[in-house]
Amino acid sequence: MRIKKTAVLSALLAMIVSFPAFSNDENGKTVQSVGAPNSGPTYVIFNEPLQLSCLWGVVYLADPSTDYGKAMLAVVLNADATGKKVRVVYTQASDQTCTASLVAG
Repeated sequence: MRIKKTAVLSALLAMIVSFPAFSNDENGKTVQSVGAPNSGPTYVIFNEPLQLSCLWGVVYLADPSTDYGKAMLAVVLNADATGKKVRVVYTQASDQTCTASLVAG
């Protein structure tokens, strides 16, 4: 039975180590620019620095062809047009790319 416990603990530790994503929740961000290229994901850059070091200062948004992505993009565009501050929750992958899971006005 001891071998099984060790194997389970080893597998659990391997899973934790192999998924190095960090999450952050920040308030009071104003939009500097929004990008929606012909190919590739939409993104936002904020005027204020992020607590995590995102590659190029970019936070990628959800796919705008989905309802979730459309709603996220609408909040960002509204904040950009009005200068209102937003809350952003994002994760950072091991390659330092950051992806938003929530943008709220």
